[in-house]
Amino acid sequence: MIFSLVIGIGLARWAASERGGAVAVFSILYVGAIFFWAWSGPRLLYPVLPSLYFALLLGVEALSPKRLRPAALGLAVAVLLVASAYKVAVIDDNRLHTGDLQARTAWLRANTDPSESVVAEARQVNFLYGGRATVSYPLPPLSATELDNYLTSSGAAYLLVAPEIKWQAACAPTYSSLTSALLPQISQLGVEGRLQLVHRSQPDLIMIYRIAR
Repeated sequence: MIFSLVIGIGLARWAASERGGAVAVFSILYVGAIFFWAWSGPRLLYPVLPSLYFALLLGVEALSPKRLRPAALGLAVAVLLVASAYKVAVIDDNRLHTGDLQARTAWLRANTDPSESVVAEARQVNFLYGGRATVSYPLPPLSATELDNYLTSSGAAYLLVAPEIKWQAACAPTYSSLTSALLPQISQLGVEGRLQLVHRSQPDLIMIYRIAR
């Protein structure tokens, strides 16, 4: 809280200056936007971290008595260096927080033709790691018949069911609301033979179905 206050004072001082004001205003707008719109952790501050560090130093300078400013700025720089070094030293694998994104499409890469496409929720991620063209999930509500018609008309050969991609303190795979809404229809199409389960990884909540033509 104290650091936020000092940084806020520094940003205000920076924004009011003739030099660098635009950078400070951008930093303020960026932090405000992600805080109120899409905040999911301090990692989202990385793009403006240098600006925030500089604003912290400006805030320390503004709040320190004139005779103590050199010592206060030196201490602030030392704290930033130690904190940064510690952060680098304890950095861990992203897979501990998001799961192994390659595992979602590993079977597809090894067992399908590159020309075959896949119906999947996270299109960009699955295309990147799977190397297969992807088609978006349909939006519910819809019946099993409507899902069957969608899958057939999509021209895709496979349907990928996988956990939602999100940053967590410790990854615990769960399906998104969209995937959860489609699971009953997917199960019904499996019973009817319209979908054939060709791969399943229970711990990762990954299922891949072959779409009947």
